[in-house]
Amino acid sequence: MPTVMTIASVRVMIYLNDHRPAHVHLLGPNHKAVIDLLCPNGPPAIRENYGFSGSEPRRFSKVLSRRVATLWLAKYPAAVAVHYDGGLAQLVIALSNSKRILVAPQTIRGLEQARPEDLVDVQISPYGQGIHFPAIDADIYIPALLDSLAAVSTASR
Repeated sequence: MPTVMTIASVRVMIYLNDHRPAHVHLLGPNHKAVIDLLCPNGPPAIRENYGFSGSEPRRFSKVLSRRVATLWLAKYPAAVAVHYDGGLAQLVIALSNSKRILVAPQTIRGLEQARPEDLVDVQISPYGQGIHFPAIDADIYIPALLDSLAAVSTASR
């Protein structure tokens, strides 16, 4: 189980082939805890605590929240704005790295049958890694979208 970071004297570790939801293990002297990462929908949350006192797990959770967000956003920029452009028949997604993505909704799983009016009300998750369309209860996960666009781009070269 590799250590991905250390907070004070506590090791933050992951199992490479572990089960969902995404989580980390905190291991300290005579202490352990499990924190669910809850990406992209919110801050990390304590799932199990064995031996850490009082507010320690919450403090670790806050530190993890800052560090995970920084590491994640370095690889995957966040969505900062989204709208449907009816003239282009494309979703326009503005990212935190100042780039924009234009993508046809029918190419995204869950949006294949979406009508333009279904795409008007859009919600962006707290870290900007998810986009939700309440009218049709559909979601776009930004890292998966970026990975799939990169794969298409690489394949077309």
